[in-house]
Amino acid sequence: MSPFYGIKMKKIIFLIVGIIYTLTCLGQQIVLSDAVNISLPARAEKLSKEQVSSFTNKRFKNDKIALNTIANTHTPHLYKVDNVFISFFTSAGNTEENHLVK
Repeated sequence: MSPFYGIKMKKIIFLIVGIIYTLTCLGQQIVLSDAVNISLPARAEKLSKEQVSSFTNKRFKNDKIALNTIANTHTPHLYKVDNVFISFFTSAGNTEENHLVK
């Protein structure tokens, strides 16, 4: 066995660890955007909180967790698409640069 075998293996391991670390860092970048555009399908129904509560009551047979989740929803943006509820939380405020890093 060559005396340089250990050095070569250390270099290869160091290179692999460096590549994995770099890819992990790239995958965790914080991306901020000023606006998000969402298009709901044409079959989406806008529902009131009462309609959602009534549907949840029937669908989940008075399950307390489901009913509490709907009761604690504070958004007027409630939609139903294929028996799946979608809720949007909007904000008109501006964010300062790098606010998530602070």
